[in-house]
Amino acid sequence: MLKADSLDRDVLKTLTKLSLIQFLRMSGVFFIIPVLAVYSERFTDSGILIGLSLGAYEISMALMQIPSGRLSDKFGRIPVIQFGLTLFIVGNSLSYLSFYFNGLEGIYILIISRFIAGTGAISTPLTSLSQEIVPSDRKNTAMAIMGVGIGLSFLLGTAFSPIISSLIQIQNMFLISIILGIAAILSMLNVREHRYGRMVEKLKMDKHVIRVSMGAFLFSIAGFIIIYSDQIYFSFKFGLFNYGVILFISVLFSGVIAIFISESYARKKNKKLILLASFLMIAGIIILFAGFLEYISFPMISLFLICYYTGFSLYEISAVPAITGKIRRESYGSSIGIFYSMLFLGNGIGALIGGSLAGVGNMPENYALPFIIALVLSIISTLILWPLSKTGNDSYNPG
Repeated sequence: MLKADSLDRDVLKTLTKLSLIQFLRMSGVFFIIPVLAVYSERFTDSGILIGLSLGAYEISMALMQIPSGRLSDKFGRIPVIQFGLTLFIVGNSLSYLSFYFNGLEGIYILIISRFIAGTGAISTPLTSLSQEIVPSDRKNTAMAIMGVGIGLSFLLGTAFSPIISSLIQIQNMFLISIILGIAAILSMLNVREHRYGRMVEKLKMDKHVIRVSMGAFLFSIAGFIIIYSDQIYFSFKFGLFNYGVILFISVLFSGVIAIFISESYARKKNKKLILLASFLMIAGIIILFAGFLEYISFPMISLFLICYYTGFSLYEISAVPAITGKIRRESYGSSIGIFYSMLFLGNGIGALIGGSLAGVGNMPENYALPFIIALVLSIISTLILWPLSKTGNDSYNPG
């Protein structure tokens, strides 16, 4: 159980609303990602262009995280979040219209529209708001509550997206994203900020922030290589519907395990959760690769994904507190913006690499290469994050 009862009632209420907003918006994202590469195949057989359609959203998110963080530091979190959600809706509307075009024209419209949707970068102001309203010793709890929204959206979107799209056609998933974006804006109407008139500090390249951000960058590249490859391999081998069942089983179990582990670490005040997440992702890649070597049948392959997605979930919970435990509140927007910029940039690069290596429609002859690259990047990322095991993630207590 999350230690929500130790939080002020108003703070808990605000965190719950923010988690709902995160859930609605991220559901709109995760309903698209698992089937976008399959959808893009209707326009082109170029793996690079398909990878770019998947990565364009992430790249524009990376470009806008620091500006959105800085703007939210100066003008407030809520106006920036509302404007970002509006851009998200506009981008998804244009993505839906891409269905009425053919060939390269359609894929270019899809890429541009995905880029527009990604410019609505609200991860930084939303996370900053959740972190600045809680005591310094409850930051992990705040991220865990926010993680419930992310986790549920990841579970429902990733698992049910292939299943639903097989029933209503993939292009209609963009309509679902539009509706979820509108619901998120409406949910913002009842959220109040706790602080106004922030003093915006000069953008600083703090070594601790850069270390965590570089780790996230490499892990994100590795993660999207795996996500793209899994999408192509599983949907081709087992079918779109069964691919959804595989994700549902693995994400459900990994989410429960991640919440249990994170709370166990919080009770013991253990500061090495981010390293445990790193090790689990490395082990998960190895286990998943072993599953491919053994040609595990449906739905047993789900079990080979649990370790990786458990590490992925724990990383989502632990990375931001590893940053905010070291910086002043006045620089939350800027510092978290740097982190998310690196994370989403890694997602975009990973999608491009995945598209280049995994191709489209079937499993390439050298299917080991995507896993080898992802494994090497994950190991390097873990080495970058290793010093955190000595310093912890809350040795500095910002006021």
